[in-house]
Amino acid sequence: MPPAGGFDQGWSVNDPCFFKDEARGWILGRVTKVVGVGRTATLSLASADGKVTAERDASAIEAASARAREGVEDMVALDELTEATVLSTLRVRYDRKQIYTNVGGILVAVNPYETIANVYGEDRMAGAAAADAAFSGAAPHPFVMAEQALRALDRDRASQSFVISGESGSGKTETCKFILRYLSYRSKRRFELAGTPRGGANALEESVLLSNPVLEAFGNAKTLRNDNSSRWGKYTQVYVEPSSGAIKSVGITAYLLEKVRVVERARGERNYHVLHQLVAGAKKQKKGDAGLALAVGLGDAQTSHAVLRDTATSSAAIGVDDAAQFAVTRDALRKLDVAQPGLFGALAAVCHLGDVCFESVEAEGQDAAAAIANQDLRMGRKAEHAADAAARALGVDRAQLEEALVSRRVAGVRTPRQAAEAEHASKAFCKALYARVFDWVLARVNDALQAMTKTPVSARRALSGDKKPDWLTVGLLDIFGFERFEANSLEQLLINYANERLLREFNAQVFEAATREYAAEGVPVGDLTFQDNAPLLKTLEHPRDGVFALLNSECVRRDGKDENLLKQLLKKHERAPFVGERRGPLPGVFV
Repeated sequence: MPPAGGFDQGWSVNDPCFFKDEARGWILGRVTKVVGVGRTATLSLASADGKVTAERDASAIEAASARAREGVEDMVALDELTEATVLSTLRVRYDRKQIYTNVGGILVAVNPYETIANVYGEDRMAGAAAADAAFSGAAPHPFVMAEQALRALDRDRASQSFVISGESGSGKTETCKFILRYLSYRSKRRFELAGTPRGGANALEESVLLSNPVLEAFGNAKTLRNDNSSRWGKYTQVYVEPSSGAIKSVGITAYLLEKVRVVERARGERNYHVLHQLVAGAKKQKKGDAGLALAVGLGDAQTSHAVLRDTATSSAAIGVDDAAQFAVTRDALRKLDVAQPGLFGALAAVCHLGDVCFESVEAEGQDAAAAIANQDLRMGRKAEHAADAAARALGVDRAQLEEALVSRRVAGVRTPRQAAEAEHASKAFCKALYARVFDWVLARVNDALQAMTKTPVSARRALSGDKKPDWLTVGLLDIFGFERFEANSLEQLLINYANERLLREFNAQVFEAATREYAAEGVPVGDLTFQDNAPLLKTLEHPRDGVFALLNSECVRRDGKDENLLKQLLKKHERAPFVGERRGPLPGVFV
């Protein structure tokens, strides 16, 4: 068999190999016929399962070593680390229900989309905690990574971090939960071994369990790829006493809440879970429930309000009982001591504001101006106009709310808006209102985490770095997955930009740093190639000509327009392979 990565010695019939199939990607197969010699040979191939046959040039296939075929636990042990050997290793292990694989200090997880027995039990946590110094025999697992982080934190007296990244639906948030669960277990174990009351360990477990349904309700939504997709980035800091592993405090910081989802969604997607839960569950609560006193005028069905519909007349389905989940969310809010009347009043206002329509009204001697139309977008039985219901939910006067939507104040002078401008202002208000609600809920969760761990350090002080010198942190960054839709919002661009930045950091830590280290030690490594995204980042973030700089410049101009921005982008980046104009139904679109 030819050596991995080399073909000059020639191929023989029945040699194992990897070849690329258009439908299945790199697949394992064998050579069935050889015509020619070396790299110029033409090979007939068959997949290992016999379902695919193909004919390829020898230069287009790769040798499949025994290690690449057996599914090693750590891909550093492979003879050659290529796209084919990596994917083959992951596929072999996945078929064996082994969803975790190491690449040195990197853990690769493949979402099984099913529950696998005996993978996350306390016996697995005990095994990770009892592992020897070299972690010999420890299978790849988030629990093992967490244990390694705690030992490094104690040994080096340096804080540790996990960067959890991947596509939407790949299981990032679940992995973050597993690591938090292990840190909680280790903290609990310390108290049990010492024979002392568990104190903060019990409190952390309780507070994390309670915060999960709350944060998922307010920050997660159904997308085309994931029924429970996190639509915000989260950085969790767990403050740990190095020598014991005891948890002293926890704080959560939010990044890039996807506000546009509140008013716009792709077909087949849903708004944030809590809005659907509120409409489905509010009617089933006891009459006179004080927590829902301001959640007034809500419809009886998911299609009642425009913000809950993915088309003009329908709402995307999800395999969850929203009313039952609403009860779970409310119970968690009560235990976290989060006040509910104003909270659900603001959410109800978001639902009602999405139903408000605007029309142009002409007065004698004046230009046409916006006014709230008599008809709204509410479906089903209507007890009152959507604008009246929104005002009641917010606790404000209807006239004040209408004035804020149909006009703006410039230098103290009230200036009427056009109907389209009023609609835009209403959507902006909905997005801002929901974002403020989300920030308020997260602040209450952080307060609860502080109180339950019985620590004098507030979450805000902890997150700013103002902490006791004998505490170190284990940080967990759970960021959005990279996605590309038919139409992408600015927020999606920022999400993808954050992922590109993470990729750049990964390249710097893994490839560039390793190359410098090998060079300093005189170790020959040959050509090390990887996808360097630095030119793309320059296109986005150049301080003068980057996409973001041009966008900011156009936004501050009084006559700023999408078309002007597009012209500037195409002019400044005409030679860049990353920017181009896309012709379609929407004007001023760039890719």
